[in-house]
Amino acid sequence: MTEKNYKYEMPYSDGWKEKTGPIEFKMTNDFLFRILLQRDEKTLRSLLADVLQISVHAITDVRITNPIEVGDSIEKKEYHLDVNVEISGNRVVNLEMQVAADEDWNTRSLLYVCRAIDQLSHGEDYIDVGSVIQVSFTDFTLFKDEPEFFSKYMLCNVRNSRQVYSDRITIYNINLTRIDLAKRRDKKYRLDHWASMFKAKTWEDIKMLATIDKNVEQAASSIWQLSEEDEIREKIRRREANQHAYERKEKMIKEGIFALMSVKVQI
Repeated sequence: MTEKNYKYEMPYSDGWKEKTGPIEFKMTNDFLFRILLQRDEKTLRSLLADVLQISVHAITDVRITNPIEVGDSIEKKEYHLDVNVEISGNRVVNLEMQVAADEDWNTRSLLYVCRAIDQLSHGEDYIDVGSVIQVSFTDFTLFKDEPEFFSKYMLCNVRNSRQVYSDRITIYNINLTRIDLAKRRDKKYRLDHWASMFKAKTWEDIKMLATIDKNVEQAASSIWQLSEEDEIREKIRRREANQHAYERKEKMIKEGIFALMSVKVQI
């Protein structure tokens, strides 16, 4: 693994503790999520360890392979806000914050994994190909009939789910809307804390979490520092505006479809 390529490492500052009231920029903003994990290695390592349910000390190396510059245009079609990370053990982890309930999200997340595994396999003997893990934090429920907080998907035998075809591909989903369904093991690895931080509406919510979780305290400090930078604030606002525009467009499309269906029924 090559040398890590972090441009910044965020020092802790307790200045965030002076903040009160509503949080101006929430962590479900994918640009803030992206820049936090790129700038703050401690938070990145802690989040990876808890999601993968391993000790943070087991992650001896970590490198973001798709770093972004704050000044890059976010209007480019190829501008993706997922975080692609190489970690020790010949593993690639792709982390993404997904707020919009896209009907094709399952297919899209699978496509990310397939592309990553294809890139890993180039020039490698098959036995040496590493594993790819897609981690999605979604602000919606994938399967409404059977909601879960934390889900793990692998290729396995449909007649015997314990028989895994390959462990090279794994997809994790953390449902930010159903923290209430967190199980004992999810809580052991503080996944409910991360989800609650991402969904927090006030600084008081963050402070309460920070009293029981040092990882939240470190992340809160970095979020506060990042959100004080003018260029980052502008990017966050533009991402929010883009998201609202997308949601309005989707609503108009759905309303148009329903209206058209209603006209057909009347005819």
